Amino acid sequence: MASISSILSANSSLSLHSSGNSNHERASTASRRYASLVRTIDFTQLDEVYRNSTTLSQYLVRLIPIVRTNLQRLDLGFSKGVKNFDLQRLAPWLSNLTSLNLAGGGRTDIVLTKLSKHCPKLTHLSVSWNSQLTDFGFVEMARNCRELRALDLTNCAQISDTGIMALAVYCTRLKVLNISYCQCVGEVAVWELVRSCKELKLINALGCIHLSRGFPDQLKARYPELLVNVPGVLPFYYPDVS
Repeated sequence: MASISSILSANSSLSLHSSGNSNHERASTASRRYASLVRTIDFTQLDEVYRNSTTLSQYLVRLIPIVRTNLQRLDLGFSKGVKNFDLQRLAPWLSNLTSLNLAGGGRTDIVLTKLSKHCPKLTHLSVSWNSQLTDFGFVEMARNCRELRALDLTNCAQISDTGIMALAVYCTRLKVLNISYCQCVGEVAVWELVRSCKELKLINALGCIHLSRGFPDQLKARYPELLVNVPGVLPFYYPDVS
């Protein structure tokens, strides 16, 4: 059973607890010594009870400023205990991130906009299963994160052609995209995206009610090397998209 303390210890090699001045000094010294070695923080290993605990947000607020220097990957998938307000506060510390997973955390347009402004180096991003996100947030994200290679928008039900067209304009280096169950997305926007993103290798668009049944075959006929609707593929973890 994974706990918050054990995961943080495994990820950061930092002591977050101390008692007495001597212990506090030793912890501070260790923090300074090892903070620059931290590349990844991954909360997906936590049990659900911990991922949903607001204590998780408190830990993150304390940890990020310490390890920010070389932090490249932050995986908060389905970590509902991390508050949107705290993510906004932490945004300026996350400028070196290349991978960010915000799946299923109840994220909003304000959070996505704030983070994207401070994370221009992102190549991997997942905001899947966040039903509150709208085209407003996606357009701002596309403008700010032009280095994206892999993007997961699964079940972002409010994204429409407007959001997809923004990707076609600003995120032309996309290689992997999942828009499955984005039920407001139509064929015109997807065609434009595929035309604009010359390096696109894979697109999943399952459950999009405005895409005709024959649309995947039309895509494959026009772009034979493009993989379409491959089951089980998670863009955030898709290999060879650097």
